[in-house]
Amino acid sequence: MKKKNILRISFALAALICLPSCLSPEKSSLKEQKTQRLELAKKRRIVFNNDGCDAFKFPARKKATPENLLNIRTTPLLKTDVTTISYCTISSGFGQFTHHTKVGEFLTKGNPNQSGRNIAPELVKQGTDPLKVMVDFARKNNLEIFWSMRMNDCHDSVHKPSKPYHRWSKLKENHPEYLVGSYKKRPKLAANRWTAVNYARPEVRELAFRYIEEVCKNYDIDGIDLDFFRHFILFKSVANGEYASTEELKMMTDFMKRVRNMTDKIGAKRGKPILILIRVPDSPGFCKAAGLDLTNWLKKGLVDIVTGAGYFQLSPWSQLVKFGEKYNVPVYAGISESRVRGEHKWFRRGSYLAYRARIQSAWQAGVNGIYIFNEYNAKKSFLKEIGSPAKLNNFEKMYFPNYVDGNADAYLRNGSKFQNMFILTPGNPAPVTLNKPCIIPFYLGDKLDKNTRTSCTIWIPEIGNANNVAIKINGKDIKKSIYKASWLSFKINNTILHPGKNIAQIKLKAIGPKQKKWDMIYKCEKKLKYPTQLPWRRLFRSEKHFEKIVNNTLYMGDCSKGKNDISALAYPWVVDGDKKIYVEAKLKVKWSSAPLGVCIRIANGKHVEWLDFSTNKISLKLAGLEYKMNTTDRFHDYRIELEGENIEVYVDGKLRINGKGKFITKATNTFYWHKFANGAPARWNKCSLMFGSGSGKATGAAYWKGIRYRSSSRQIKDFVIRIKHKKTGETTGSK
Repeated sequence: MKKKNILRISFALAALICLPSCLSPEKSSLKEQKTQRLELAKKRRIVFNNDGCDAFKFPARKKATPENLLNIRTTPLLKTDVTTISYCTISSGFGQFTHHTKVGEFLTKGNPNQSGRNIAPELVKQGTDPLKVMVDFARKNNLEIFWSMRMNDCHDSVHKPSKPYHRWSKLKENHPEYLVGSYKKRPKLAANRWTAVNYARPEVRELAFRYIEEVCKNYDIDGIDLDFFRHFILFKSVANGEYASTEELKMMTDFMKRVRNMTDKIGAKRGKPILILIRVPDSPGFCKAAGLDLTNWLKKGLVDIVTGAGYFQLSPWSQLVKFGEKYNVPVYAGISESRVRGEHKWFRRGSYLAYRARIQSAWQAGVNGIYIFNEYNAKKSFLKEIGSPAKLNNFEKMYFPNYVDGNADAYLRNGSKFQNMFILTPGNPAPVTLNKPCIIPFYLGDKLDKNTRTSCTIWIPEIGNANNVAIKINGKDIKKSIYKASWLSFKINNTILHPGKNIAQIKLKAIGPKQKKWDMIYKCEKKLKYPTQLPWRRLFRSEKHFEKIVNNTLYMGDCSKGKNDISALAYPWVVDGDKKIYVEAKLKVKWSSAPLGVCIRIANGKHVEWLDFSTNKISLKLAGLEYKMNTTDRFHDYRIELEGENIEVYVDGKLRINGKGKFITKATNTFYWHKFANGAPARWNKCSLMFGSGSGKATGAAYWKGIRYRSSSRQIKDFVIRIKHKKTGETTGSK
């Protein structure tokens, strides 16, 4: 009883300490508030988002004091260009917080699997809490402080009834009806975000409002940061593959009206506005399809600042800038960690050089501010350099065509249709062929002069030598280049380049001497391991699948008959649909309930076909051609040759299926698409190589010794522009 009484007294003391001047008589009118908000919103900001794990994962052996908390991620910001701290008090799962809350659930637990501890309860006993510590620091050091709420964070989606997640909230435990799915019945599109709350429920919207209102009343914050992007799921309907309805859009608009009215009233009482910043995908169309009517929000003045992009970026920054200018609302570039896999250690999007380039190109496009997300080290040197484009211009940089490659289709059905940004990463290579040049847009922010050195490096394996490639930058031929160890490099005359959008054009002139070399070989002696397996992906939707190594072969199969269950491995290849393609596989069928219990699926961007393996025959499913044979007696070598509308199948070196003129089913016909597992882009249905079990209703298993392909296409896996200003001699930033 004594401990409970002490905790009650501590909470009461914290509540009194946190009460701001909002209890004083009204100091300004709502009209004055609007004018002040517009003026404040136009201020240039560098926002540093702190996810609150400094308090939740506080060093186990350190004393829980405000000073020690600030030293982790906040005090170092005083030596940077950061103007604004956006502090998240966890809010994962929905309604759990490390600030003093009576409306939500005060998070007292820590993570049992980590060495750090949650010091929020200890700070409350001292009469403060993590958010109050940050507010006091901001006031003392002339910084802005925003409170960040993750509107639907789903880190708790790893929760299992048999093994509860350490931050599994009481709300979700007591009200499973509030969620978009359940552990056993997951939403079709957002299977790994089944713990998201459904904002179609009035109880959820009411709680979200009360959480925000409580902070605005009890803490002297400058703004609220409504983080819709973490994670971007709002409605059960959208989680199941639908688009938000008119009614659902109205629900969220009405919610934002309530928030706006509340912040204005509290701001008027204290004589200082509370700004509203939202973090969302950078496409108004994408947002509307998912449930947020940004156009309507900006028209009605419900938002002061729009921060765009996160796991993925859908358009160049200039498009978001135009959208904001239309409604006189500032827009910020959301700079998140890239998460791009498979990069070379010399050319990484997470380097200082790349961060500088990202931010400078955003400044050049006209953004009003920069928002740094998921950066855990406040001592990073680039934070001292980004306050203005003029200051940043003199530093060495590394520009890429894009810096994030998250899958928009994982958050919205056919979300990639809103993609206006060229995507090129090692995991998403671009094709280069003899027929068609590869066009690569890239965006520069620097002002170049005679003291600037500019070079380009292209990762393009197996082209033989530099003479086999023709390159143009902004229409000008590059006449001298060097090719070594899959990397093509050359210098660029600065007069060719300009700030903003530039265009590289790359075309094969010849294949080179290694024409017969295989583009991809998987010997199937070991299981693929993430992330080194990339770009291979597992597409296992079946609960009864297996994948194991038996006698140096991959024994893989599916025992489930669920409608959408498949168990397969997919390779998003880069091929020219008009040119010759060879696919070879060595396998022995164990069993197959055809069709497609065991199969190879081929889509070359134009056409699609399945080579189906029954126990007593092989067949081209869509062409309707077959060859009777025993597929279970031993390992057989199968070769598929594709060219234009022709497809041929060889078994142990002999032509067994002649499909000339039969390879005609369009790869764009969604009737023949698989419902790939979450995280696989829809474009894989159009252009990929897949093997395993390809039908939900069918089951099957086979021993695979290997699969490989070769073609006349090549892959551009990465493209880098490096800029160095001689007059500074500055080279910092390789880390």
